[in-house]
Amino acid sequence: MNKKVILSLLSVLVFGVLSSQSRLERRNIKEEEQQMEYLHTKQVVESGSFEFKVSSVNPFGGQSKHVKGDGYFLNISPDGMSCSLPYFGIVRMGGYGENGGISFEGNTEDYHLDYNDSLQRIIIEISSKNRGEKLDFVIVVFGNGRSSINVSSTRRNSITYWVKLTEINKNVSI
Repeated sequence: MNKKVILSLLSVLVFGVLSSQSRLERRNIKEEEQQMEYLHTKQVVESGSFEFKVSSVNPFGGQSKHVKGDGYFLNISPDGMSCSLPYFGIVRMGGYGENGGISFEGNTEDYHLDYNDSLQRIIIEISSKNRGEKLDFVIVVFGNGRSSINVSSTRRNSITYWVKLTEINKNVSI
């Protein structure tokens, strides 16, 4: 009886040690994959030409809405930026004949890029004007290419878009 107890305890101990090594190895492999993914994401952003495709919208004080596949985007290139973003929320001051969304094409006033390699995040801050409306974009790009865009405006309540980073030239999601 004692031999069975000792053998079972010994087998549990050996299994635990082997299992913890394989968990550690799996975690290291996962961390390496995440690091490679982050480096690729960083490379796309550094290229200066990329696009964010919108999957859902979270208006200030409102319900999240899924809009994936509706063709909403934000393009950034060396020539400037263009976007077609839906807007759900309160407009404090609107213009006649505007579609209600945030859409324009033009230059950016300010463009700041900051890397946080320890958290594997890239932060892009952009300011732009569109028909008298000042728009501030804060884009947080995570290591896997998923991102959030927070847009603040002089005419509207802020809104957050959940997006996926893609390369413009290849049009391939990261």
